[in-house]
Amino acid sequence: MFVIFTIQPVDVDPGGNGASRSSCILEQAGLKYRVGPMGTVVQGEWDEIIAAIRQCHAATAAQYKHVVTTIVIDDEANGPRDIDEMVKNAERPLWRQTRQSAYWASSVDRDF
Repeated sequence: MFVIFTIQPVDVDPGGNGASRSSCILEQAGLKYRVGPMGTVVQGEWDEIIAAIRQCHAATAAQYKHVVTTIVIDDEANGPRDIDEMVKNAERPLWRQTRQSAYWASSVDRDF
């Protein structure tokens, strides 16, 4: 199972050290995770993931008046895939596109 979640204090500017706080909690829980620009993806079992997210939310809520936590669940019937494999599969086509774009950009006259 994969879960992506975000925890956003509403009464402050976006960003801050919320991701680092959550990372520490996820590390302590022994869960596999990746922090991205739009949230944190966690791989594991339902009870472990939800317990860790609950701790992340509580740690953030202890510092701010208003906190919104969003959770998206990817529960595949054929069993869990590996988060590293999913990232590699997602990046592979992007790498080709980026490489092609870089080649194209290097061949274009940039005097504008």
